[in-house]
Amino acid sequence: MTVTSMKVPSGTREVASGAASLLGVAYSSTQLLLWLRQLSFSESANMGNPNISVARNQYAAAATTSGFVGLLLGRFDFSRVGYSSWTPVPLRVLVAVGLLACFVPWWLSFPWHQRLLGMAGRTFSAYALLCAAIIISQFWSPYGARAGIVTTDLVVSLAMLFVAATAFTASADRALETLMVAMGIVGCLYAILGFLSSGSSVSRASVLGGGPNVYGRITALAVLAILYLVRSRSAPSLLLGALPLLIFATVASGSRGAMISLVIGLAIAAPVYIGDRRVLGSLLLVGIPFAALAWTLTGGVVSEDFQYRVLHLTLQEGYTSGRQDLIPVAVHMFLSSPLAGRGVGSFGVVLGYPEAYPHNLILQTAAEVGLLGLCLLAIALFRGALPLCRGWRRQPRSSTLLAMAALMLTASMFSGDYFDSRFLWLFLIAGGAMTGSSACHSKTSRMPESVANADLRAVGPSPSPR
Repeated sequence: MTVTSMKVPSGTREVASGAASLLGVAYSSTQLLLWLRQLSFSESANMGNPNISVARNQYAAAATTSGFVGLLLGRFDFSRVGYSSWTPVPLRVLVAVGLLACFVPWWLSFPWHQRLLGMAGRTFSAYALLCAAIIISQFWSPYGARAGIVTTDLVVSLAMLFVAATAFTASADRALETLMVAMGIVGCLYAILGFLSSGSSVSRASVLGGGPNVYGRITALAVLAILYLVRSRSAPSLLLGALPLLIFATVASGSRGAMISLVIGLAIAAPVYIGDRRVLGSLLLVGIPFAALAWTLTGGVVSEDFQYRVLHLTLQEGYTSGRQDLIPVAVHMFLSSPLAGRGVGSFGVVLGYPEAYPHNLILQTAAEVGLLGLCLLAIALFRGALPLCRGWRRQPRSSTLLAMAALMLTASMFSGDYFDSRFLWLFLIAGGAMTGSSACHSKTSRMPESVANADLRAVGPSPSPR
């Protein structure tokens, strides 16, 4: 007897795959909701409860990880990995809605004075005002501008950054540690997968269909994250052996902006890390052998990519990927409408290619939102960076977050649009939360013991065990 195989139509397979994926997302969301239901941050409900700090740490870890993954996904779509897109709306919208549905109810259980998110909330509010101005500018955008897509990107970034801000409000220390661990792990995975998939010598490394510029930023950020984890003793010194691979991966991306950004980030963070003898000694003892090993495995690809992209294309031929043609257009648009710009998405219309953008965050803001947008951008940047600048030479947290923010800001001057700068605001929000937390700790340490224990006396002594 012959058994014939039944051929399933491709449309049926796509529907079945989409249904299975939806069921998986629904099940995961339900489990997360059931777990989060056990967490409560109400002061009246947790007065004298020793488990409240544990609950805050758990919430901070979950919210930071979720917000980080959401930001990392970016505009990812299953079509990048060879599958057809089955979602009726962009995947990033579904992720943002899911994160808000999971974490907003527990943000509402925060004490009233914490719902404004403290110092993190001030930076987030400044960024939200900038996004609002960009979105409103679509009312004077020319016909054909891709204002709807930009609006979707900005709203999605606001949702994910809000979730991350609640995490830093719940427990700034745990949220920062979780963020650095996640960045280090993802950066190492990117570096390994990028080298495995690049193949040819002059093929720019990338992962999951994403661009090489994004790949270079992630691997560069992972360098700073691992330095912080080792400096704060949250990871063993042996982890410094991953730094050569990450640096080589940044070069192999071929992203000149990422290379320059990494140099600037390391220069900002250098005073804190060079002054630590343990970190400096570990870099010499661990870094040199692992650098030799990494060069043996990847040196051919890294060397040829650097010679081709930097020495040949940039220095010899002056190749700038067409950036020299984009800058005059953005400057002309700003000068023609300096107050409020030409409207979001107008750059592509003026250039004749709707999907084009200046690949420069400041120029794009100036061309499309004018002085209004530039002022709001400057306020948001200074609001987030100033608290970090106060102690960046002494405090590893401030130094690392400032270096990461500077790295992202520098990279945003070479490539990307509004949405591609989302990690810049994550680090500034984290920096505001960390400086606010440090200020609270210092005030408490300077407070007289009689004042610091006033609340305990009001509640009364804890009952003695029977």
